[in-house]
Amino acid sequence: MKRACIFCGSDNELTREHVFPDWLSSLFDKKIKGVNEVRGDNLNRTWQSSLFQDKTKAICRVCNNGWMSDIESDVKPILTKLAFTYDAYDLGSEDQRKLALWAQKTTLVISKATGGKFDIPRSFYEQLYKQKQPLKSILVTMGWRLPLTNLQTQPLASFEIKQVANAIVDKGSVAIAKKQVENGGLIWASSLVLGNVIFQVIGSNLDGGEVTVGGIDSRILPHIHPYDKDLSWPTEWPIEAVGGLVAVRKGMYGDVTPS
Repeated sequence: MKRACIFCGSDNELTREHVFPDWLSSLFDKKIKGVNEVRGDNLNRTWQSSLFQDKTKAICRVCNNGWMSDIESDVKPILTKLAFTYDAYDLGSEDQRKLALWAQKTTLVISKATGGKFDIPRSFYEQLYKQKQPLKSILVTMGWRLPLTNLQTQPLASFEIKQVANAIVDKGSVAIAKKQVENGGLIWASSLVLGNVIFQVIGSNLDGGEVTVGGIDSRILPHIHPYDKDLSWPTEWPIEAVGGLVAVRKGMYGDVTPS
């Protein structure tokens, strides 16, 4: 069976797309190698490579060079500052929209490239391709971490995705959500780390109520989608205030809720 683009479904001219955008590599000396990390339900891979040069052949040339390239161009000046400096930055609604769209798109691409046990349903890819705006069905929060001390041993980029055990559904929708889960509905959560920045990206194909996960203080990981309010960056606390990346991930997936 011929492979098709994960977004538009075309089987014409699939290209080798960078898992993380190629422009990120231009920020570093080409000779520098760093640690990459991908984790999931049955996946735990760590490897060293040239920074941001891993690719996947899952996207057609039209998508890669068209709307996906536009997303990268829009977010590049914002994400460069947030991910690789600690300079003060005011994030208004439009900046948050660009970051949320990038985080959703990148999460979908990396998830497909990792080949883990969990596979995000095709409907999310179709909807993002159609709308080319942040999806209502995918919540995005964002926080920051303290500086890395050694690129040779600490991942500059990290990704993890799992189905969620610790979902919170508004009271009026519990019965509806339970029935949909029985019929194949699901909630998934991922963490996407790039430099100083961590995104929580949480998707659900359940109808009839708002779904949230985990218990992280909004002062550490505030919502950027749906938009709530303008943010002053860096936010009040780094993720190390609740135990760092490991604790944040455990809280998302239902293993432990950090306090």
